[in-house]
Amino acid sequence: MKNKKDLYSKILHWAYDKQFEGFTEKELFTECNLNSQDLIDSYVRIFRGGNTDNECLIGYLKNRDGIDYWHLTPIGISAFINYQTFEESKTEMVIKKEKEEIVKLSPEFYGVGINLKLLWSRVKNYFKIKK
Repeated sequence: MKNKKDLYSKILHWAYDKQFEGFTEKELFTECNLNSQDLIDSYVRIFRGGNTDNECLIGYLKNRDGIDYWHLTPIGISAFINYQTFEESKTEMVIKKEKEEIVKLSPEFYGVGINLKLLWSRVKNYFKIKK
C-alpha cells in the first residue's frame, strides 16, 4: 500500500509542476513509471474517475497538433496542497516529539520527573532503526 501512496504523491507533485503548460499521458506514464496495466487502471480510477473534469483530479486541457494535453484541475491542486500540508505537519510533530525531555528537574516527587511514555517510545524507535 505504501507504494501506491508514494505513487499518488509523485503523480500529484509532478502534475502540479506541469499544470500551466499541460502534459500528455504518455509523459506522465513515463515520468511516474506507470508501466503496467494495473497501475494505469489505478491512475484512471483515482485521477480521472469523475464524470466531468470538475470531479477529477486531472482533467483535459487542450488538443494541440492532434495530441491531448492534461492538467491538474482545481480539485487536484487542492488535493496536492492538502497532501503537502499533511506531510509537513507530520514532520513538525516528529520534530516536536524529539525535543521533549525524558528526564527533567522539577518540583515533583523527590525533584526529578521521568516521562516514562516518552522514554519507552525512544527505546522502541532506537531498536526499530537498528533493524
